[in-house]
Amino acid sequence: MLDDTTMAKINLSDPAVQKCPFEAYETMRDEAPVFQMPDTGMWVISRYEDICKIVRDPARFSMSTPRDFLFKTQEAKDYYINNGYPRMTPLSSDPPYATEFRDLLEPFFTAGRIRQWEPALRELIGNLADNLDTDEPVDFVQKFCFPPAHERDDRTARPAAGGP
Repeated sequence: MLDDTTMAKINLSDPAVQKCPFEAYETMRDEAPVFQMPDTGMWVISRYEDICKIVRDPARFSMSTPRDFLFKTQEAKDYYINNGYPRMTPLSSDPPYATEFRDLLEPFFTAGRIRQWEPALRELIGNLADNLDTDEPVDFVQKFCFPPAHERDDRTARPAAGGP
């Protein structure tokens, strides 16, 4: 049984832990590689070898588990009622559907294909970085990872013509 100090270190719902979760991850790997979060009931698996076994055994570890337990407060339930529920994607599905989908995507992520994209990706990243306003604190993920559509060409991952 984990003591209260250790439990506090690995409370993944704690905003302080979420800001820098690396100590929590290390503690889980060392002291609780299979950990059930008390506030959600969710299981967290922290060792690579264990994750590999789980991913390869969809009969026992299904992705289709209901996620109602995530909504612990009325505020959370209301948010998702008004803004939409998390959607199941093909990659978060069980085989055989997920396998078929991965097989379709795999050719787009070979080392050779990624090398072809590298110059365009470097240009896009450079443009996004050059346009970050560093005079004020910014939400890096929002500003860098979600550029407006006019700043990118989604088909090629390149800056759109006429964009920055």
